[in-house]
Amino acid sequence: YNSPSDILIPKELRKRADMESGDIVKLTVSSGRLNVAKVEIVEAGSQDPAAVEAFVHAAVKTMGKNKQLALASRLLQLAEEGEKDC
Repeated sequence: YNSPSDILIPKELRKRADMESGDIVKLTVSSGRLNVAKVEIVEAGSQDPAAVEAFVHAAVKTMGKNKQLALASRLLQLAEEGEKDC
């Protein structure tokens, strides 16, 4: 865990729910059951590129160095994968 608000979802459950480590989730309670749902960017706010960049920049500033490096690594991996698709 990196902060008191982090929750651990076992890898196998994340895999089955199409979630990755570090995803933002929304917790709700219904009929005495705790429900966990991955939050997509559309739920977090505007998808306008400037708004997304501002959101990411603000979020990164709150992360520890290891989390920042892991995120940077993942972003580079996604960029490289995108170049292969072109």
